[in-house]
Amino acid sequence: MSVRAPTHSAVRLKQCGQALIEAVLGAVTLGAMAVGLAHLVALAWWAIAVPLVNSEMQRLVLQQLSLVQLVVDPPALGQLLDAADYGVAQDTLTESARW
Repeated sequence: MSVRAPTHSAVRLKQCGQALIEAVLGAVTLGAMAVGLAHLVALAWWAIAVPLVNSEMQRLVLQQLSLVQLVVDPPALGQLLDAADYGVAQDTLTESARW
């Protein structure tokens, strides 16, 4: 029994299969990197925008509240209350929500 060397077409077919696998793996890797980059940008925007929106809301609300009112009737710790309960105008709340 003699072992025959692979034919030219078999070698070429093997190379094409390897190239196809490499191309698919490369495309999947690039896709995952693109998703990761989009996720990174979204998280960076969120980390910057959320504190800005909260500080804008606090600024608008504190413009209409007096310190005496906050001392006499402070909000309960850890509970969210409607700012309208403290006399903040609805227009101010709407504007801060849009911001």
